[in-house]
Amino acid sequence: MPSAAHDVLVELFGQHPEALADLVSVALHKEIPLPLVPFPENESIVPSLERRLDRVYFMGSKESPSGFLILEIQREDDPEKLYSWPLSFEILRSKYHVEGDLLVLALSSAVSRWILRSSVEKKGPLGTAHRFEPVLISAAEIPVGPRKLSGLR
Repeated sequence: MPSAAHDVLVELFGQHPEALADLVSVALHKEIPLPLVPFPENESIVPSLERRLDRVYFMGSKESPSGFLILEIQREDDPEKLYSWPLSFEILRSKYHVEGDLLVLALSSAVSRWILRSSVEKKGPLGTAHRFEPVLISAAEIPVGPRKLSGLR
């Protein structure tokens, strides 16, 4: 629950973003790119988004999953996926309080290379680091032969 001190600081930095830039400069010895433009208070930071995933599976039961698996079939480079995949993944983690995996089946070697190149640590201007690295299966590397997949009998 927010306190009076919390509310005062939120209001201070909302009315005077330059004070936040000063605080970061003094405390972290880093500079925030200016100007800082406050996000409108009455606007939700999470816009209504519709994200279509190829398949989502719950491990265990849907009511009380022990984990989840997102399956994406990727046929070409799609830079938007580098933002939508982590968002979808974190929404499921937040909603169900479990860990999961994103499994990408890349339909070409070129797409596999694109995914591998894209799976690098990224940093914000102040150093917040994040890395999102899906589990990758390259269709080009799946052995072809008479063996049948268990679900296709």
